[in-house]
Amino acid sequence: MTLGVMIGIASLMVIVAIGEGTKSKVLNRIANMGFGPESFSVYSGAGRLFFGRNRNVTSMTLQDADDIRAMPGVSIVVPRQRKRMRIINKKEFTTTRVYGVSPEWQPARQWKIVDGEFFNDIDMDR
Repeated sequence: MTLGVMIGIASLMVIVAIGEGTKSKVLNRIANMGFGPESFSVYSGAGRLFFGRNRNVTSMTLQDADDIRAMPGVSIVVPRQRKRMRIINKKEFTTTRVYGVSPEWQPARQWKIVDGEFFNDIDMDR
């Protein structure tokens, strides 16, 4: 009986260690994408998760982003809109995703700019 208890406890310790290792890897991957573990996304839609969500619903507004920004404990809110568009340069073209974001995008994602500069609040008024 004691051997069974010892094997059971050892098994649980191994499972917990594997779980903690996996958690650490996932959090590191999230951090490498530019978001910390305290980040989350809010999407407009019909309330269904993932593939069942109606992507044509536009129920969130910039006012909603301002309301979320005013909540205690919220440090950065980044409204974003994504569309598939055709990009044309002379005779070449491709279809890609184009993101419309606000100036908060760069500090929220913690991206380093290699060349040029990220747009700012003055650019938003143009």
